[in-house]
Amino acid sequence: MEDTEKIKREGRSGLCVVLLGKGKDRSIIILPHTNDALSYSDLDPEYVDEAEFLHMSSFLGDVPFEAQKRIARKTRTKISFDPGEPHASKGMKELIPILERTFILFPTGREVEILTHHDYKEGCKELLKLGVEIVACKLGERGSYILCQEEELEIFPQEGKIVDTTGAGDVYAAGFLAGLLKKLSLVECARLATLAASQGIRGFGRNTYPD
Repeated sequence: MEDTEKIKREGRSGLCVVLLGKGKDRSIIILPHTNDALSYSDLDPEYVDEAEFLHMSSFLGDVPFEAQKRIARKTRTKISFDPGEPHASKGMKELIPILERTFILFPTGREVEILTHHDYKEGCKELLKLGVEIVACKLGERGSYILCQEEELEIFPQEGKIVDTTGAGDVYAAGFLAGLLKKLSLVECARLATLAASQGIRGFGRNTYPD
C-alpha cells in the first residue's frame, strides 16, 4: 500500500534532464528546486523509525546533506545509502556520520576508490571497518561485488540489449532491498537486484523498469 501522508506539495519538485546520444554518451542536467530546501525540521524521526529501511541518496545542497547526517544519528531504522559521486566527492570524513550507521551501502567501484583511495575490493573492506554491514558495489557491465563479514560474492550481469543505463543503480538497490525485505539470502538478493537492473536498461527511461 502506498503511503503519501508525508508528501509536501508546496514548491517545485526537483528535475533531472537526461540527454542520451546515439553512441550511448550521456549528459545529465540536475535542477534541484525544493530538494535543496530539505532540512531536518521537515523530517519526522518517529515516522522514519516505523520503517524497516531508510534509503538515502545524494543531494547537491549542504542543508539536506546535514539533514541526512542528523537523521542517520537519530533513527533506529536500518539505513540503506547510495552516496553517488556528489557525496563521495565530499570525502570519507564528511560521510562518517552516515557510514557508521549504514546497514547496506550501494557505491560504484569508482565511488569506493574516491572514498578509500583503494581499489574496490580493498576499499569495500575499509568500509566494513567503519561499521557498514553490507557493501554492494556496483561495477556496471562487470556486475557487482558484495561483501559482508560472513560472505564475499561476485555477481555477473545478465546478457541482453542495453538501451539506456540511466537509473540502473537505483533499480539495482531497489531489487536488493526488496530481497532483504523478503528475507532472502544475500546471494538471492544480489541476483534479484541484478535481474531488476538488467531489465531496467533494456528500454528508455522507466519503460522497462520491473514492477
